Amino acid sequence: MLFRRAGDGLEVLLGHMGGPLWARRDVGAWTVPKGEYTPDEPAWTAARREFQEELGLAPPDGEAVPLGEVR
Repeated sequence: MLFRRAGDGLEVLLGHMGGPLWARRDVGAWTVPKGEYTPDEPAWTAARREFQEELGLAPPDGEAVPLGEVR
């Protein structure tokens, strides 16, 4: 989850789902950018790769902060 400190709080990166189905929808169309990776790929490497693939931008420099897991 990409975040930054801003003002008196945090800002997180959310993405709007794409394609014609979501073109005119906003309610329920926002999500945390995420992707799949295999057990042999480190999660940090996968996160940086997915950022590049999904946003077309180089991932920002920064330190990985463990957030835990949710299933």
